[in-house]
Amino acid sequence: MNARLLHLIATGCVLAGVLFLATRCYAQALLASAITAPTANPAEEPMVVAPCLAQPRIDGLLDDDPCWKTATHAVGFYRYLGTTPIVEQTEAWVCADRTHLYVAFHCIDDHPDLIKAQETLRNGDLSNDDSVSIMIDSQNTHRNTSVFSVSARGTQAESLEGGTADNITWAGDWQAAVRRVPDGWTAEFAIPWALLRHPRNTHAMAIMLLRKLARETSQEVWPYMSRDQQQHSILYMTTFTGIAPMDYAPRPILLPYVLGTAGEGYAARYGMDVKYPLSTTMTGVLTLNPDFQDVEQQVTNIAFSYDPIYYTDNRPFFADSIAYLPVYDVFYTRSIGQIDEGAKVAGKQGGTTVNGLVTNSHENGGRSDVVANMTQEIGPLSDVHFAFAQDRQFGVPGSRVFKAEGLYGWQTAQTQYGMYVNHMPSWVDNRLSDAKDFMSFFSSPPAGKPGFALQRNDIGPAFTNNIGYVPETNIKGEEWSVMQANWFDTGKLDSYFVAANGAYYDFHTGGFFRKDFDYYAYVDFREGWNVALNIVPASERQQYHDHLNEVTINWAEHSLYAKGGIDASFGQQEDQKYSLLSVYQGLGLSKKVAISASVNRALLGGAVTTEGVVTGTYRLTFERSVGLRAVTLGHDSNLFISFEQKARKGDDIFFLIGNPNSASTQGLITLKVVHPF
Repeated sequence: MNARLLHLIATGCVLAGVLFLATRCYAQALLASAITAPTANPAEEPMVVAPCLAQPRIDGLLDDDPCWKTATHAVGFYRYLGTTPIVEQTEAWVCADRTHLYVAFHCIDDHPDLIKAQETLRNGDLSNDDSVSIMIDSQNTHRNTSVFSVSARGTQAESLEGGTADNITWAGDWQAAVRRVPDGWTAEFAIPWALLRHPRNTHAMAIMLLRKLARETSQEVWPYMSRDQQQHSILYMTTFTGIAPMDYAPRPILLPYVLGTAGEGYAARYGMDVKYPLSTTMTGVLTLNPDFQDVEQQVTNIAFSYDPIYYTDNRPFFADSIAYLPVYDVFYTRSIGQIDEGAKVAGKQGGTTVNGLVTNSHENGGRSDVVANMTQEIGPLSDVHFAFAQDRQFGVPGSRVFKAEGLYGWQTAQTQYGMYVNHMPSWVDNRLSDAKDFMSFFSSPPAGKPGFALQRNDIGPAFTNNIGYVPETNIKGEEWSVMQANWFDTGKLDSYFVAANGAYYDFHTGGFFRKDFDYYAYVDFREGWNVALNIVPASERQQYHDHLNEVTINWAEHSLYAKGGIDASFGQQEDQKYSLLSVYQGLGLSKKVAISASVNRALLGGAVTTEGVVTGTYRLTFERSVGLRAVTLGHDSNLFISFEQKARKGDDIFFLIGNPNSASTQGLITLKVVHPF
């Protein structure tokens, strides 16, 4: 390292320290009262779930079901991510039979007029509504969970372990109902064991119960966890015993679809997705002639970047068990376009996770892709992992990669540490070409304590992976970060995060490539607004000498419809004057109708790019909505209107006027009907 870089690092450390101390002092000054830990039994011993002798009627009424009188009683909820006593208490009851887990909540509220529940769409945003949730670790490995939530309005949301497509029949349905009562509200859940990836003959799962009070930023939790445990809460979930889920006969789920388009001529197509539970923990998926054209992807990001922008992928075939796929440097799902058929097997049994995927396409001379993934967990913090990816494309040299990696984690007092290494060689046309190597050492400290991350990256110049996301090759170098985060129970300040980051890279073949240094600070206020500041005082990339300042302010974060924000970046990129201004604002016209608009303007040198996006949503029912989006980018503009029905029973229907993924408006009408059985 040269003297200039050492000077930058030293200066950065000093500024980061000053920023941290100022933020911490300000936070402490804003606290309204001292934080004291509640007195409670940590409930570290396993708890027995009471048997359910008569299934409850899931209607939100607790008095008419005798099972709740003998159920396991959960009383004494406590602050989650905090220690001050909660202001509204909660009671819950848990029982089970061979087919379902049943849970009831009584959410006491001395101010029922302040209960808020705006979201109406299933799997919508419940983060700002009064709601209750059940978190279940079905294999009791303290690694993965499924979460089931319902708001005080009765809107349901779930996140299933491993991930799933969003068709309700495909994912599996569950029941919940709520009622308003004079002293608050009540809720009942019935969750089929068949939705969970539990091993056969299991008799124990880890469970945690949560309540969100909309007018508070933190949640309530049961059983009690200390403040230090809460940061790694999945490790301390209480084991519930006494359950005996029945073995169920595997049943295939079929999602055939028909699709018709009209515009410049007429066209029709059909296809099918099939899911078959190979066991209670393993699932097979088959897709034939899948349709991806109705999937609304992200709006183009016009922010400056030296590397290609990474986008997520919402396509259903990849969405199911997506958590078991290898990470993006091995397999980037967007690298595969339209396919004619595909199949995969995925699941987790105890500490072993496996995923295998094959796709095939006949277009452009044909292509095929193969991906495999296996992870073996070792205790709660360590694992080994192997992945493989191969593509064969007509007219393009095929690539193949194999990745081996290991993570060793441990905990000292309340701080977790980890050491991670991986090695990934690549082959082109069956000839070993090069390799990608990575190692890191990091810490995850308790709130209010500093942490760090150090990493070394080395990617050879001939490393090739046609179906992975590896934006830079022929580089070797180091990166480092020091950071600190904290949250507060009371006062105006909810949380903060500060960090200083640095990087220095040479070309693998010799010579300087790039170096960066930046400071980042984020402060979140309890009233619902936050501020982020990112400063890059010096960044060099070969011949370029850049610098950048970015300020982000968001407001009305506790509102479903009225959120807004402004992001301003300015400085120098590619040795040219650069600025980016983005403004976003949402507006609720009624309880069911909302619109949002954003304007983005980028300047690089003398070139100006302006983008505008307007989105409208009409939430008809829990299952149905109408959407509109208009996008202008430069001289192009695109408008489309959609109707979507995701039914608990019956057909899913998608109706589109226009093309959501086109640069300009198209006179196209599309109707797609999915009939699950």
